[in-house]
Amino acid sequence: MNPGITDPSRVEASLREQVIELPDGSVKLRMDSQAAAALSESLLNDHKNYTRVRSPALAIYAETFVNVTASAPGQRAIFRSWEEKHAVPFRRRSIERLRRELDGVEVLTVPGTHGDFLFTSRQAVADAMNRFFRA
Repeated sequence: MNPGITDPSRVEASLREQVIELPDGSVKLRMDSQAAAALSESLLNDHKNYTRVRSPALAIYAETFVNVTASAPGQRAIFRSWEEKHAVPFRRRSIERLRRELDGVEVLTVPGTHGDFLFTSRQAVADAMNRFFRA
C-alpha cells in the first residue's frame, strides 16, 4: 500500500464498492468486461472537443500514474522507467491541450498515483473542489 495513505479503511471501503463478494468468499468486479472495455476504449480513443465547453473547468491530475516509490527496488526501477517514458509525456500533453482548448481551466496536480490520489490527497482535492464550486 502507498505510504501516503493514512486511513486504509477508506481504501477497503472503495474496493468493496467495486466488487461483489461471492458465496465462496471470492470476489468479482461489479463492472462487467464489456463495460470495462468500453470505458477503456472511450478513455484512450474518444478525444473530446474541449473547445465547445463554455463553463469553468477543474482538472485534477495525480503526480504519477503508478507507484514510483514501490518497496521492491526492481519494481521501483521498472515503474519509474514506465512513468518517465509513457505517463509523464501523456500528462504533459494532456495538460497542455486542456490549457489550450479550455479558457481559464484550473489544473491541480496532487501527490499520489492515478489509483490512490483520492486517498493520499483527499483534503487537497476536497479543498480545490470546494474553492472551485464556490467561485
